[in-house]
Amino acid sequence: MILKNVLAKLKGVSSMKNKIITKRRFDGKAENYSLSRPGYSPELFEFFEDMGVNEQSVFADIGAGTGKFSILLLERGYFVYSIEPNADMRSKAIETLEAYPKSIIIDAVAEKTTLPDKCVDVITVAQAFHWFSSHQFKKESSRILKDNGKVMLIWNLINENSNIIQSVKQCMKHYNSNFSGFNAAIHLDKIYYCIPNAQTSIYPYNLTYNRKRFCQRWLSSSFSPNKDMDYYKAFCCDINSIFNKYADNGLVTVENQTLVYVGSPFD
Repeated sequence: MILKNVLAKLKGVSSMKNKIITKRRFDGKAENYSLSRPGYSPELFEFFEDMGVNEQSVFADIGAGTGKFSILLLERGYFVYSIEPNADMRSKAIETLEAYPKSIIIDAVAEKTTLPDKCVDVITVAQAFHWFSSHQFKKESSRILKDNGKVMLIWNLINENSNIIQSVKQCMKHYNSNFSGFNAAIHLDKIYYCIPNAQTSIYPYNLTYNRKRFCQRWLSSSFSPNKDMDYYKAFCCDINSIFNKYADNGLVTVENQTLVYVGSPFD
């Protein structure tokens, strides 16, 4: 139902409000991001067999952030290039992934990865596709992918209609007028431009937080204040109040699904 509601809302939308986006948007967010952002449903890896993935496969995890998705690939034995332009996030990825011999972390952007031509079997983008230039990303994907390569776009999709997320949304909007919702990042026009014949699947993946992780989760948002901002303490106080309202035995549950689009930029 979450996906159905989101798709209905986004259908026919060809553009979104322009925002100033820079690679420094997540400065100061890495620690909270690493500690509180969830992983992804293990079921999404069922796509791998259809994509012909094996132990020799090479991945480019683009917009890798702190390595949340890269580590899931590395744990399965794949070779992974983790592409991340933000120094704060990339330093946390290095800390997380340096123990894996098949991990290479690169300071680069999605539109210019610096990777060689036709060197990658699968491109993954987890929770970051909305930051990219769709035209340049498609061109770069076509360049670095092998002839039968695939692109996998992944999001955790929270239920924005749930009471707790409605409260969080009101709080975020109060402190940042540019905030437009958590699922607004799913731009269907950009997705189908980059992978025209995308296959879509969605998997239940609810999230449970204690107080500390709940606060860290919303502080990891690009729309939330950093510690040096005047309203940081007020924001944290309001998030704590939301936790108090919805907590049961010291925990809150956020309805969530993992959404994945898989396809080829060559179609």
